[in-house]
Amino acid sequence: MLATRLDQIDERLLSQLCSDECPESQTLDFKFSLPRKDEPGKVEFAKDVCAFANADGGEIVFGISDTQGRASAPCPIDTEPSDAAQRRLIQTIDRLIEPRIVGVQFHTVPFGKAGYILLVRVPQSFDGPHRFATEGGASRFVIRVGTMTQDLTYTQLRGAFDRTATLAAKASDFRSSRINAIKSGRTWKPMPDGVKWVVHLLPVSAMAGRTQIDIQALNSGSFAQFNQRGWGGVTRTLNLDGMAVHPAIRSEHEGRAYSYVQVFRSGVLEGSRFGGRLVDDRRIIPGGDMSAYFRERLTTFIAATRGFGVRGPAIMGAALLDTAGYALGVFNPRSGMSEASAVADRPDMVVPEAWIDDIESVTDVDLLVRPLLDVLYQSFGIERCFEYDERGQWVAR
Repeated sequence: MLATRLDQIDERLLSQLCSDECPESQTLDFKFSLPRKDEPGKVEFAKDVCAFANADGGEIVFGISDTQGRASAPCPIDTEPSDAAQRRLIQTIDRLIEPRIVGVQFHTVPFGKAGYILLVRVPQSFDGPHRFATEGGASRFVIRVGTMTQDLTYTQLRGAFDRTATLAAKASDFRSSRINAIKSGRTWKPMPDGVKWVVHLLPVSAMAGRTQIDIQALNSGSFAQFNQRGWGGVTRTLNLDGMAVHPAIRSEHEGRAYSYVQVFRSGVLEGSRFGGRLVDDRRIIPGGDMSAYFRERLTTFIAATRGFGVRGPAIMGAALLDTAGYALGVFNPRSGMSEASAVADRPDMVVPEAWIDDIESVTDVDLLVRPLLDVLYQSFGIERCFEYDERGQWVAR
């Protein structure tokens, strides 16, 4: 693709593509003009979008001519306002393609005095395979192979139907293996004995092996985005899995990690923190701190994943490990008092995975976090997470 983020694509970059005679590829296609408004034009556009979605995703650039498959010259569009063109193309996608493709993006680059170049970014889809309706009322499943579009074979079609379920199962298995690794101390560094808070964000694309995080770029400074309250500064350590981000201040117990974020090269993000306290000879998990931790980590993880350019669905999960003998400490707004729940009835509280349809479409992280926290509170016999009010608003205490 042209760049990680669409807002990085400007007139200078597009002009450079033409100067460099950038070739079309599996994920890039140049078009001299917008799709025609007649039915054949609409069908052809739907076919191109389908082909990208069923393959690796990609970008269609309208307003650049090509010569033998290489960008040759900008041809700014001035025949139709950009807003009108986008509405027309969105309507075409909605009418001719099924199932619906989540996450198609449009980006207009003003070019010259009155023209523009329009980019359509199509995500690799995990809701497919997708088909488009032809003029005769039939439908076709197509895929982009190199710079060509071809019909899916029977084997490809069968694999496409199974792909999402298979990848989701792989994500669940990977999460289970990581929870076991944390419990047994087989992580970047072992954690102290006692309760641990664990959170995962697993993009489905990571399970397909098509996401690769640039660890070198992350090491140059952007790792600081994973800093969190109480760390007193942030640093990182490279490892085989990718990078562990952790507090800059050394732990008083050598060799033990009280909190860290593991960034996997595949795009999976894992956070873990020691989370137990001794209060009046009782082992307590501070509910307010725990709730804030999960909310903060998932907010950071979703933002970071977007910044990595990862799109599509994802699975998130939370867990409390080694909880035997611990109670959950909460502030009950009804009584106005701090309370403690009954002691946990099992050693591990692993919340079932939650499905995110599209990472880029998440606009309110609380819609994801609140149900997750409610389940954890209910695991201790408490009706809901009191860090949210009855309207679902975060009211950190």
